Amino acid sequence: MRRIRHLFFIVMALAIALTGCKSNINVAEVIGTDKMKVEKYHASFVIDESDITQVTTYASYVFVAEVVDYDKTEYINDDEDSPVTYYHVRVKENIKGELTTEEDIVLKKAGGIKKNSDTFMVCEGDVLPQIGKTYLFAAVIWEDDLYCPMPNMVVEVDASSDVLSSADVVKYKEACDNPTPDVPNGDQYKSRYDVGEAK
Repeated sequence: MRRIRHLFFIVMALAIALTGCKSNINVAEVIGTDKMKVEKYHASFVIDESDITQVTTYASYVFVAEVVDYDKTEYINDDEDSPVTYYHVRVKENIKGELTTEEDIVLKKAGGIKKNSDTFMVCEGDVLPQIGKTYLFAAVIWEDDLYCPMPNMVVEVDASSDVLSSADVVKYKEACDNPTPDVPNGDQYKSRYDVGEAK
């Protein structure tokens, strides 16, 4: 009997160890908060992501939006170290380009939860938006979707005040008004959420 009970505990411990590798984490609850484990990665980009003017020139759209919900995480080439997080956002103010403010739209963000893990991948100097907060987004068009692939494309703003007068929004607006000549201008690419695009 003792041997059977001992064997039972070994089998249970093994089962817990194997199932423990899977993530049961509620991504929507923890993403962007201090509750998530974060693994930083380094990436190089076609522009200098530390230069706000280059970022806004390269972006197709710059806008302020509330993050309404988490949708899903996908992985580039099925690589667990290359997650892309899908959010639903509601545009409050357009700064560059004109996205609809009448419905929630999908926005992709580089980074997110690794497969079968409770660890999130985030580029050095970057952030993952938190559900319920408001951010300034600078987004390019990638695979027909709005996408924020690099640092300085997501900046939290205070939604309790006039967002257009916040220091970061003013800084990004000024950058939009003075594009960098030698950086490809993203305004030639249109989103399906652009108010000028045919539905």
